[in-house]
Amino acid sequence: MAATKLIMAWSKCKVSLGPTGASDVMGTTLTDVGVIKDKSTTLEATDGDELKAVATGGDTVAEDHLEGTLMLKTTVMEPTDALYTLLGLGAANATSGYDVKTHIANGDFSAQVEPKNVGATGIKAALCHVVVKPSFAEDAGNAIDLEITILKSVITDIWYNRYVKATPAAPAG
Repeated sequence: MAATKLIMAWSKCKVSLGPTGASDVMGTTLTDVGVIKDKSTTLEATDGDELKAVATGGDTVAEDHLEGTLMLKTTVMEPTDALYTLLGLGAANATSGYDVKTHIANGDFSAQVEPKNVGATGIKAALCHVVVKPSFAEDAGNAIDLEITILKSVITDIWYNRYVKATPAAPAG
């Protein structure tokens, strides 16, 4: 087997969100969430339920493991009102800023994590649920933690797509 160059998907990733398309396909209009806090973007898997059949005497006679969940987490520094609006969290108030009404994003979202390096692997998840956790610290300013649960579509039977970042097309002309 020929050796291939290892291209890492680290540092300066870009996270984008947008409404999920019809029939749980990847959304076509994704918006960059903004400036991401250093080293805050992670994809974590949790264990699913473990099913066991135990016979008298404590002998395990059968066992099955169910799939767990996938959680994409990232922290957006100084989030914009436009991001709050995209997520359906509230509305601009002409006299006093922005009124936040919820921290649960409204509807289904598609999410994409694009790596910095061409040739590195990113992910696209067509069906996600988003929870927002606002925070503030004197040394970090305003931020929101996005907890994006990746769901497996019952329509497409897909959790997410792994893709390789391509070289940008050269400008025409």
